[in-house]
Amino acid sequence: LVWWAIEAKADQDREAVLKLFADKAFCDQPLVSKHLIERLMRRYASTGKRGRVNLMRFDAASGAHQPVTQGPQEISSYTATPDGSRMALVVSTALVIGDLHVLDTASGKMTTLARPNEELFAQLDLTAPEENTTKSSDGGETHALVQNPPGFDPKKKYPVILNIHGGPHAAYGHVFYHEMHWMAANGYVV
Repeated sequence: LVWWAIEAKADQDREAVLKLFADKAFCDQPLVSKHLIERLMRRYASTGKRGRVNLMRFDAASGAHQPVTQGPQEISSYTATPDGSRMALVVSTALVIGDLHVLDTASGKMTTLARPNEELFAQLDLTAPEENTTKSSDGGETHALVQNPPGFDPKKKYPVILNIHGGPHAAYGHVFYHEMHWMAANGYVV
């Protein structure tokens, strides 16, 4: 409860939290010195790049960071054990929605705990999007995801739907988009 109270207060009154940790008597308490300080110094954040949302670990003292998860996916929710050795993650990809995993942060091994949509998705013919990068007229790169219909034959011609959505606040990525699957299932390249 102490951790929850500090986290909640940190958003509302940062100065009060900083003042609390500036108090040596507070910091010398076993709960604080052995558990809270360590947890505060090790922070995780979700980071987005090229349609992927993965976790990074940040060291508050040095500023160093390293990836905790990698791959074409979106980590939509997560929590860590107090020592950071294991994490519970909710993971979505272009082919799954909200699977629950446990991650061993030392080895990087992810174990699936629950696949709530497995029975439904086993009945569907879904395709994962392919990444495509092209040079734009100003020399920059444009990143795109191309969703082919099931049974796609590169020798055939298909109708195309261009569905544009870009940043800076949101963008398409490696997560399940029912509308893309629906259009692809109806024979379109999206």
